[in-house]
Parts: sequence; C-alpha cells; structure tokens
Amino acid sequence: MSRRDEIVTQLKAQIDEVNQRIGDIEARVDQLKGDAESTYRQRLEDMRDRERRLRGKLQELRDAGEDRWDQLRAEAETLQTALQRSFNYFKSQL
Repeated sequence: MSRRDEIVTQLKAQIDEVNQRIGDIEARVDQLKGDAESTYRQRLEDMRDRERRLRGKLQELRDAGEDRWDQLRAEAETLQTALQRSFNYFKSQL
C-alpha cells in the first residue's frame, strides 16, 4: 500500500470513529429536554456539518492528482483536527 493510500485509509478510519462517537452522544442528547436539548442539537448539527465537509475533502483526496495532493492533505488534516477538537469540547460540556 502506498503512503498516499495509507493516509486516505487512516483519515477515513478517523472520520468513521468520530462519526460513531457523535452517534453515541446523539443518543444521550435524545434524553435531554428544553433549552439544553436545543443547544446540544445545534452543536451536534455543527459537528455533523464538519464531518460532512471532511468526508468531502476525503473524496477530493482520493481523486486528486499529484499536483494538488499536498495541499488537499493539509486541508483535510486541518478539518480533521477541528472536528476532533469540536467533538472533545462538546463531550466535555455534555
């Protein structure tokens, strides 16, 4: 497996893991009521949006030629870091 394939596979695994963890938290949010539920639902939607953007970037990485690979990889890594931080913050607030 090439280094490029390893990076794509690793990024996909990280996205899948965070997505599963978001699903677990979503189940906990389902038990909330009132303003807390509304606030956390908005935060969940924000994280889902970040996850969708990262999946889009992952597809761009898969399709990218060598001329764009480094730039797209850096963008994907930035998005992945932001998603992970957002998740960790959200989890600490719940």
